[in-house]
Amino acid sequence: MGRPGLSIVIPAYRSEQTIEASLRAFLAQSYPAEIVVVDSSPDERTAAIVAQIPEVRLIRPPGRLLPHAARNEGARATSGELLLFSDPDIYPDGGAVEALVATWERAGGAVVAALRSHGQSWLERGLHVTKFDLWLAGSPARHVDVGPTSGLLCTREAFERVGGFRGDLMLGDTVFSWALRGAGVTISLEPSAVFRHDHVQSWPA
Repeated sequence: MGRPGLSIVIPAYRSEQTIEASLRAFLAQSYPAEIVVVDSSPDERTAAIVAQIPEVRLIRPPGRLLPHAARNEGARATSGELLLFSDPDIYPDGGAVEALVATWERAGGAVVAALRSHGQSWLERGLHVTKFDLWLAGSPARHVDVGPTSGLLCTREAFERVGGFRGDLMLGDTVFSWALRGAGVTISLEPSAVFRHDHVQSWPA
């Protein structure tokens, strides 16, 4: 019996600075997956970059979608037994996706990638620790209460059981995690699956 099919869903909005590097990093992973980008940018810059990568499917909704609404739309358009939700400013290290799937095969539930700052400036590292202190690379493997959608793997069955994400909330991953746990789905941090977050914000932003 073969290993489960994997679908990677990435929302995009004005993501032209990072989307190509992110997609190339996911395409370089050892575990095969279909990749879908749901781009609701008001211009074509992000879409034009994605369109140059034939292995990736591009969805262009007619209007602006918040990230979790875009994730719902992407999940509906895919077919994998496993769903991996990420972001267009994430670069997985080699073998990271394989490590997430292997942990799911061993322990079940949902699995979260460990996060490392891609940039090393004081601003980038400060932003990273502030946002992702519960899931930092180098942390021990453990169960966590919340899984950020920078790198969250779950089964399609669990996703559908809890009704997907609250698409109207920016903190939809927190609510989604609560729903998973309420449905009896554990969430595990996998330290060997390292995803690098590219903090492109400026100090004023």
